[in-house]
Amino acid sequence: MTNLRGQIARFVKPGLCALLVAGVAACGSQRPATRSTAAPGGGYGPAVAAGEGAIPMSGPVTVALLVPTGSADPERNAIGQGLVNAAQMAKADLSGTPIDLRVYETGGDATRARSAAERAVSEGASVIVGPLFGASAQAVGPVAARAGLKVLTFSTTPSVAGGNVWLLGQTADTEADRMLSYVSSTGRRSVSVFSPDTPTGQAAATAVRAAAGRHNLQLVQSSSYPRSFRGIQDQAKVFAGGMTADTLVLPDGGQGLASLAAFLAFYGVNPQETKFVGLGQWNSPSTAREASLKGGWFVAPDPDLFNTFATRYQSLYGAPPSPVTSLAYDGIAAVGTLIRDARAAQDPNAFSAEKITDPNGFIGVTGVFRLRSDGMIDRALAVMEVDENGFRVIDPAPRSFGAFGS
Repeated sequence: MTNLRGQIARFVKPGLCALLVAGVAACGSQRPATRSTAAPGGGYGPAVAAGEGAIPMSGPVTVALLVPTGSADPERNAIGQGLVNAAQMAKADLSGTPIDLRVYETGGDATRARSAAERAVSEGASVIVGPLFGASAQAVGPVAARAGLKVLTFSTTPSVAGGNVWLLGQTADTEADRMLSYVSSTGRRSVSVFSPDTPTGQAAATAVRAAAGRHNLQLVQSSSYPRSFRGIQDQAKVFAGGMTADTLVLPDGGQGLASLAAFLAFYGVNPQETKFVGLGQWNSPSTAREASLKGGWFVAPDPDLFNTFATRYQSLYGAPPSPVTSLAYDGIAAVGTLIRDARAAQDPNAFSAEKITDPNGFIGVTGVFRLRSDGMIDRALAVMEVDENGFRVIDPAPRSFGAFGS
C-alpha cells in the first residue's frame, strides 16, 4: 500500500489522502479491462463511441449533479442537500483538477429529473452524477445517451444499469455475495432466507439465492412475510417450524428486523445454533438493541473509513451525514480522477466505458469500488458482528481488488 499512498498524495491536499477517490492501478494485478457493447440490464444503448462527451484539455469541466432537492418532502430535501455537501467536499479535495459543478434539482420526481438532464445537456455537461432514485435514473438515461453522456447514478436499482448508466449505490448482489462468501469460509454448509414481501426484500432474496449457489451453500428454504407486526408474527411461526439450515439470512432492518428476530427465537429458532446473518440494512443502532441478534453477522462499508468521512463532514456542516451522502463524494471524486488521468494522457475521451470500468477501480470514502461493464458496481465490504458493545469488525473490507477478487 506504500505505492498507493504515494499515488494519492500527489493529487490531494496534505492530510486528506484517506478521503480522496483515486485510481488504484498499483493495488495488485487484476483481470483485463472490458468494454460494454450492449445494455443487458435495462440501460440505454451501447457504450458511447470515442469522442462523444469529450472534455477540454485545460480549464474546468462541467459536471451535472442531479439531487432530490426542491421537494415538498423535508427528508428528501435533507438527503439531497447532503449529497450536494459531499460533492462540494470532493470538488474541494481535487487538487489541480478544476470542475464546474452544477446542481440540478429533481425533487425526486422522474419527470423533473428528465427535464434537469435536458437542461444539463444544453448547458454543456460532460457527465451526469445522480439522480438518486431508480425511476429518475431511468428517465435520465435516454436523455444522456442521445447526447453521448454517461450517468453515474446513486440508485441501487439493477434494472436501470447498463449501456451509459452505472450504479454507485451499494447493491443487494454485492452484499449477498460478500456475506455468503464469508459464511461459506467458516465451514457452514446450508442457508435459508426469510425476507419481507417488498420490492427491496424480493431483490435481496433473489441475490441471496444466487450467492448461495456461487458459494456452494445448500439453499434449504426461501420464504417471505408481510411487513406488519401481525404478518411478521404469523409467518415467523410457520417459518420456524421448518427451519433446518445452519445459517438464516434476514434481509430486513429497523423495527421489522428486531420484531422478526425476536419472534423467530420465541418460536424455537435458537440463534446460538442457527447463525442469523444480514445485509446492509442491519447497519443501524436498533440492530444492536435486539438480544436475539447478538452474535449475528452482517456486511457494511469499512466503519473506520466512513467515520473519518463523517467526522469531517460534521465539522463542515454541523450535522452527521446519512450513509447515502458518501456516494456523492465517491461519484464526483471518481469523475475528477478520470479527468485528471485523461488530461495526463492528452485523451479528451475521459468518460469512455473502458476508462470507467477499469478493473482496478477507485478508492472511495467507504472503501474500494469498481464499476462493471454491465453497469453494476462492486464494493468491498467488511463483515461485522453484533456484540454487547454494538458492532465489531470480524473480517475487514479488502483494500484492493487484488484481495477482493475479480
